[in-house]
Amino acid sequence: MPLENLIAEFEREAEKIRASQARQLKILDQIKNIGKDKDWVSVAEAARLAGVSAPTIYRYIDSGRLRKVRHFGAKKFVSLEEIKNWDDGYGEQVPQH
Repeated sequence: MPLENLIAEFEREAEKIRASQARQLKILDQIKNIGKDKDWVSVAEAARLAGVSAPTIYRYIDSGRLRKVRHFGAKKFVSLEEIKNWDDGYGEQVPQH
């Protein structure tokens, strides 16, 4: 593979990592606004905070990627800790401040 192609591929991956880190920072900022006494959020709220769809959250719950889940009847709630540590597969976790 020519060097130019490798550089272009590296730049695409670096952009994915930067975007992932920006999403993680946004999630942390949104979580700070929820309040310290709220430890669990609905799937819809978890999806909003993580910037993904509710079906994605359900897939992550079903696959075990999100483990800290409470079931109340038919409803599922996700630990805010899980959302704080959200990792969509790119880059490192955002350091906690």
